[in-house]
Amino acid sequence: MPTVPPQPVLEVCVDSLENARRAGAAGADRLELCSALSSGGLTPSLALTRAVCALEVPVHVLIRTREGPFRFTPAETELMAADIRDAAAAGAAGVVVGALDHTGELDEVPMRLWAATAAEVGVRAVCHRAFDLSADPLRSLAQLHAWGYSGVLTSGGAPTASEGAALLRRLREQAAPNFEVLAGGGVRPDTLADLLRQTGVNAVHGSFSQLWPSAPALETDLGFDQRERRTDAAQVSQARRLLREILKA
Repeated sequence: MPTVPPQPVLEVCVDSLENARRAGAAGADRLELCSALSSGGLTPSLALTRAVCALEVPVHVLIRTREGPFRFTPAETELMAADIRDAAAAGAAGVVVGALDHTGELDEVPMRLWAATAAEVGVRAVCHRAFDLSADPLRSLAQLHAWGYSGVLTSGGAPTASEGAALLRRLREQAAPNFEVLAGGGVRPDTLADLLRQTGVNAVHGSFSQLWPSAPALETDLGFDQRERRTDAAQVSQARRLLREILKA
């Protein structure tokens, strides 16, 4: 029987209910939900998770208990396992996690626990961009396969996915057919066509957002930035169209 090519996936990262609604209405295939997107993303509240999972778009929930290095204590590891169970109960289709040990490799103990917890509650487990800080990405990819992960979000070890295109192609070539290499990091509609052609990936991730209002207010704000980052529906729609045109899907 011939292999059915995987369908294109446009994943949009959101940190609010309104942004989730904008992304879904503009054609996102999946949402990655987090809080504190400006800090790289943290675990969202349970109330927000329930509300976003009630939308008609699959949701992957970021599980990261705090800012800082991707090294977690046993207590934090267990807390994040509990967050995985909560996300699944709220309706998530998957969870996004990552941990490194003191050598810079993926940390086997928490990574195995989180994958096992996700399998136990029936959701996908995906490794986030902690992967890009790992000492040996190809070895890390093999480990994720062995531990039961279904995908990895990666920029190819570079600041942006476009700069990491060569490694992204190697990862895609080495990954199993049902393992998703999700290219993320500076992905925009104007860079998407070249990224897809250079890497061979069929899944991309981005916030596709802009600050609103575009400039800070002139009056004093006591050090608080009163702008918000809003998902740009036009960018999401354009990215979805390009993804399908280029991949002929």
